[in-house]
Amino acid sequence: SLGRETVGGYLCDKYETEVKTNGGSVKHYMWIAQKLGMSIKIVSLDNSFSREYRDIKEGAVPDAVFEVPPGFIKMNVP
Repeated sequence: SLGRETVGGYLCDKYETEVKTNGGSVKHYMWIAQKLGMSIKIVSLDNSFSREYRDIKEGAVPDAVFEVPPGFIKMNVP
């Protein structure tokens, strides 16, 4: 860990990560919220990419969110 920082009101552990790509790699800083146990912010060291979750609402997710929508047709791809 590179230490702790607060992001969006959540105490986070900050890490440096590396993602291998075709013929190369990209390094990122990633903030993992201790309370949530998940990444809420990621920024590439070259600033070509970033993502941050904001306005996080904690709580249960209704079962209906995981139901297959009406009219859904499964497509088989070889």
